[in-house]
Amino acid sequence: MPKLYEYFGIVIQFYSNDYEPIHVHCKFQDQENNVQITSEKITKRV
Repeated sequence: MPKLYEYFGIVIQFYSNDYEPIHVHCKFQDQENNVQITSEKITKRV
């Protein structure tokens, strides 16, 4: 899994052929978590 970014020991990885929804894997020491990336259309009210 390619490493996108590392900051103070937190490693953020992304695998392009992984399952939906789009997400990144975050690892710190012996812990791991997935973070989903979502978008939402915002409309302006007048």
